[in-house]
Amino acid sequence: MTDTRADTALPLPALAAVMAVIGAFALSVGYIYPAIALNLEERGVSTVTIGVLAAIQGLGVLVCSVMLPWLTGRFGAWRLAVWSLLGTAATMTLLGLTEHLVIWGILRFLLGVGANALFVICEVWINVLAPERFRGRVIGTYTTVISALFALGPLLVPVLGYQGAGSFGAVAAIYLLMGAPVLWLRTAVPAMEKVPFRELPRVMLAIPVLLLAVAVFSFFDAATFALWVVYAFGRGETQTVTIITLSVLVTGNVILQFPIGWLADRMNRRLLLALLSAAAFAGAIVLPLLPLSNVLTYVFLFFWGAAAFGVYTIAITLIGQYLTGIRLVAANAAFGVMWGIGALIGPWITGLAMQSQGPVGLSLTFAVVYGVLTIAALSLPPIRAALVGLEREGKGKGKG
Repeated sequence: MTDTRADTALPLPALAAVMAVIGAFALSVGYIYPAIALNLEERGVSTVTIGVLAAIQGLGVLVCSVMLPWLTGRFGAWRLAVWSLLGTAATMTLLGLTEHLVIWGILRFLLGVGANALFVICEVWINVLAPERFRGRVIGTYTTVISALFALGPLLVPVLGYQGAGSFGAVAAIYLLMGAPVLWLRTAVPAMEKVPFRELPRVMLAIPVLLLAVAVFSFFDAATFALWVVYAFGRGETQTVTIITLSVLVTGNVILQFPIGWLADRMNRRLLLALLSAAAFAGAIVLPLLPLSNVLTYVFLFFWGAAAFGVYTIAITLIGQYLTGIRLVAANAAFGVMWGIGALIGPWITGLAMQSQGPVGLSLTFAVVYGVLTIAALSLPPIRAALVGLEREGKGKGKG
């Protein structure tokens, strides 16, 4: 893969097209998680089963991430992105044609595979296209787009519903329409090299803190979208309050991820990662003490969500700062592996905690994972340069 990231002008058309495609992923996933949770809750399915079905989707993410470096080298990133777009839309449509839980498990696995392939490919394209001097702001804009559409996703639930072919078919159509710019990207983005298998574990050993940040973010993300409905209902809230609080939780990203990226271009990125993680930890401790149907709680959720999701913005910025070429592809694949692990265990562990401790189990699990990340970010460097022959020496010193 040719490195195009010299300190040049922003390639705005290509960046906009990639962000539109990845926005299709965010909107559809933002809808799918609460829609499925509401569907299953209404059918009387247990909290643990809801969590397990969400975890199966995370397993699909994990399997896809392990295979993706080889697949992109074998078939090409653009072709694989198009296949993923079409396959994911078909899977969403099929969800509306059956209520059989085993079939839903299979479909959610396939959904994890297809959506993750598109997501990881687009994320590599974003980092490749971003000039170094704009990196934090480009990544901040990218995560803002994702967060905005994640926030809109739950708001589609009362509009589209959450049962039957009409609801899931409608979101599949929206997904295809938004993802259509991928067809133009065939010549607008650089080709990806095939990543040797040995490069993936080597890069993973070099960036343990960043991998932990991705896993913690994914844990939080998957558990929140899968179980926030159950959490709020468990605290006696209405469906309206439940959807509003979930949307406010992720809306903080829409407003604050670009400022977080701006800070990442101007301060020590390792310190910023630790500060965001510490804020997420503190928020998890405070959450059970607050009434959900309260304006001040909405403000709290706005900032807490921005901090919790913001650790991912910094992790992406740091790999783009230090790595190029084949190692950047390997790092993004490694991020996908950790995303899959977090998405796999997050709903499952959180569901078990809620089954045992009630709604407070959600807060306890979030406090534990963000507490561990805070300690790691303060104790370890973001990258062990010697293991990967650090490529971008002299770039962004003082920021990592």
